[in-house]
Amino acid sequence: MRVFALSLLLGLAAVVPVRDASACKCVGRPFAEQLEGGEAVFAARLVAERHHGDDFEYTVEVDSVWRGTVKRTFVMHMGSNGGDCTMGQLEGKTWIFITDTQMHAHRCGGSREATPEVLAQVTKQLGAPRKPKS
Repeated sequence: MRVFALSLLLGLAAVVPVRDASACKCVGRPFAEQLEGGEAVFAARLVAERHHGDDFEYTVEVDSVWRGTVKRTFVMHMGSNGGDCTMGQLEGKTWIFITDTQMHAHRCGGSREATPEVLAQVTKQLGAPRKPKS
Protein backbone atom coordinates (compact mmCIF):
# COMPACT_ATOMS: atom_id res chain seq x y z
CA MET A 1 0.00 0.00 0.00
CA ARG A 2 2.85 2.40 0.83
CA VAL A 3 4.47 1.74 -2.54
CA PHE A 4 1.16 2.51 -4.28
CA ALA A 5 0.69 5.75 -2.32
CA LEU A 6 4.28 6.85 -3.01
CA SER A 7 3.89 6.03 -6.70
CA LEU A 8 0.65 8.00 -6.83
CA LEU A 9 2.26 11.05 -5.18
CA LEU A 10 5.26 10.95 -7.50
CA GLY A 11 2.98 10.59 -10.51
CA LEU A 12 0.91 13.61 -9.44
CA ALA A 13 4.03 15.66 -8.80
CA ALA A 14 5.16 14.98 -12.36
CA VAL A 15 1.99 16.48 -13.87
CA VAL A 16 1.56 19.51 -11.58
CA PRO A 17 2.63 22.61 -13.53
CA VAL A 18 5.68 24.41 -12.24
CA ARG A 19 5.18 28.14 -11.70
CA ASP A 20 7.62 30.98 -11.39
CA ALA A 21 8.29 31.64 -7.72
CA SER A 22 8.25 35.37 -8.37
CA ALA A 23 5.36 37.31 -6.88
CA CYS A 24 5.49 39.68 -9.85
CA LYS A 25 2.86 38.92 -12.44
CA CYS A 26 3.13 40.97 -15.60
CA VAL A 27 -0.02 41.76 -17.50
CA GLY A 28 0.74 41.15 -21.15
CA ARG A 29 0.51 44.67 -22.58
CA PRO A 30 1.78 45.15 -26.12
CA PHE A 31 5.16 46.87 -26.45
CA ALA A 32 3.52 49.79 -28.31
CA GLU A 33 1.30 50.50 -25.28
CA GLN A 34 4.26 50.24 -22.93
CA LEU A 35 6.12 52.83 -25.02
CA GLU A 36 3.15 55.21 -24.85
CA GLY A 37 2.90 54.82 -21.07
CA GLY A 38 6.53 55.61 -20.25
CA GLU A 39 7.50 58.97 -18.76
CA ALA A 40 10.96 58.52 -20.25
CA VAL A 41 12.09 56.26 -23.08
CA PHE A 42 15.81 56.04 -23.82
CA ALA A 43 18.62 53.77 -24.95
CA ALA A 44 21.52 53.36 -22.53
CA ARG A 45 24.44 51.06 -21.98
CA LEU A 46 25.67 49.89 -18.62
CA VAL A 47 29.04 51.32 -17.63
CA ALA A 48 29.21 50.24 -13.97
CA GLU A 49 27.27 48.18 -11.47
CA ARG A 50 27.21 47.80 -7.70
CA HIS A 51 25.36 45.35 -5.53
CA HIS A 52 23.73 46.31 -2.23
CA GLY A 53 22.43 43.06 -0.79
CA ASP A 54 19.69 42.00 -3.20
CA ASP A 55 19.52 45.37 -4.93
CA PHE A 56 21.45 46.54 -7.96
CA GLU A 57 22.76 50.01 -8.75
CA TYR A 58 23.65 50.68 -12.37
CA THR A 59 25.49 53.63 -13.84
CA VAL A 60 24.20 54.02 -17.37
CA GLU A 61 25.41 56.14 -20.25
CA VAL A 62 22.53 57.31 -22.40
CA ASP A 63 22.91 57.21 -26.18
CA SER A 64 19.46 58.26 -27.41
CA VAL A 65 16.31 59.76 -25.91
CA TRP A 66 12.83 59.46 -27.40
CA ARG A 67 10.84 60.88 -24.47
CA GLY A 68 11.56 62.69 -21.22
CA THR A 69 14.46 64.66 -19.83
CA VAL A 70 17.39 62.32 -19.38
CA LYS A 71 20.99 63.12 -18.42
CA ARG A 72 23.88 61.62 -20.36
CA THR A 73 25.09 59.60 -17.34
CA PHE A 74 23.17 58.75 -14.18
CA VAL A 75 22.56 55.98 -11.65
CA MET A 76 19.51 53.70 -11.82
CA HIS A 77 18.46 51.65 -8.79
CA MET A 78 16.82 48.29 -9.34
CA GLY A 79 15.64 45.53 -7.08
CA SER A 80 16.57 41.89 -7.18
CA ASN A 81 13.82 40.77 -9.57
CA GLY A 82 12.73 38.45 -6.77
CA GLY A 83 9.06 39.33 -6.91
CA ASP A 84 9.20 43.12 -6.96
CA CYS A 85 8.91 43.42 -10.77
CA THR A 86 12.23 45.22 -11.09
CA MET A 87 14.85 44.31 -13.67
CA GLY A 88 17.33 42.47 -11.46
CA GLN A 89 20.87 41.93 -12.67
CA LEU A 90 21.44 43.13 -16.22
CA GLU A 91 24.19 42.19 -18.59
CA GLY A 92 26.48 44.85 -20.06
CA LYS A 93 24.46 45.49 -23.21
CA THR A 94 22.53 48.44 -24.54
CA TRP A 95 18.96 48.53 -23.26
CA ILE A 96 15.80 50.42 -24.07
CA PHE A 97 14.52 51.69 -20.75
CA ILE A 98 10.90 52.70 -20.32
CA THR A 99 10.72 54.41 -16.93
CA ASP A 100 8.33 56.12 -14.57
CA THR A 101 8.72 59.65 -13.20
CA GLN A 102 11.33 58.41 -10.67
CA MET A 103 13.43 56.84 -13.47
CA HIS A 104 12.62 53.32 -12.27
CA ALA A 105 12.51 50.58 -14.88
CA HIS A 106 10.38 47.50 -14.29
CA ARG A 107 10.19 44.10 -15.96
CA CYS A 108 6.56 44.62 -16.78
CA GLY A 109 7.09 48.10 -18.18
CA GLY A 110 8.62 47.05 -21.47
CA SER A 111 12.33 47.72 -20.84
CA ARG A 112 14.36 45.29 -22.90
CA GLU A 113 17.59 44.73 -24.78
CA ALA A 114 18.03 47.28 -27.58
CA THR A 115 18.11 44.97 -30.58
CA PRO A 116 17.95 46.52 -34.08
CA GLU A 117 14.30 45.44 -34.32
CA VAL A 118 13.40 47.06 -30.98
CA LEU A 119 15.23 50.29 -31.89
CA ALA A 120 13.38 50.42 -35.22
CA GLN A 121 10.02 49.95 -33.52
CA VAL A 122 10.72 52.66 -30.94
CA THR A 123 11.80 55.12 -33.64
CA LYS A 124 8.83 54.27 -35.85
CA GLN A 125 6.41 54.89 -32.99
CA LEU A 126 8.06 57.82 -31.17
CA GLY A 127 10.03 59.51 -33.96
CA ALA A 128 13.72 60.21 -34.28
CA PRO A 129 15.69 60.17 -31.02
CA ARG A 130 17.64 63.13 -29.67
CA LYS A 131 20.83 63.32 -27.66
CA PRO A 132 20.61 63.30 -23.83
CA LYS A 133 21.18 66.38 -21.66
CA SER A 134 24.83 66.97 -20.78
